[in-house]
Amino acid sequence: MVTAFSAVAQAAAYYYRDNPALYERTTSLLRGMKREFGLKSRLFAALGGLYVLRKIRSEEARLSRGWTYEPPTFYEINDAARLEDFPGASRCSYVIPQVSCRQTPEENPVLTEDQGVEAAEPAARFQERLV
Repeated sequence: MVTAFSAVAQAAAYYYRDNPALYERTTSLLRGMKREFGLKSRLFAALGGLYVLRKIRSEEARLSRGWTYEPPTFYEINDAARLEDFPGASRCSYVIPQVSCRQTPEENPVLTEDQGVEAAEPAARFQERLV
């Protein structure tokens, strides 16, 4: 709190110096921190405050150029929906689980004798339901 928060409070005071209400709140907070933590807080507020203010300004410029934190939005619909009711949407992608049907009880000790090659049957039934 002595180092980083002092720098952030000083940067906020610099940033809001044209807004009297916010400037007073940030400088009041900064005065209290300097009074409580002393020389170390003053040093980090002076040096770190300028660095944080520069970062704030560069982020502000980047956002004004159109950069965003949000990923692009896309819409998908399931098989029950009709494409003509939702223009611009695409169908959902399906992922079909892959089950190895070549394992024998010797290759996988978890399988019992009657599970061997037939372990792929549930996956095959699942794929049939999707078609």
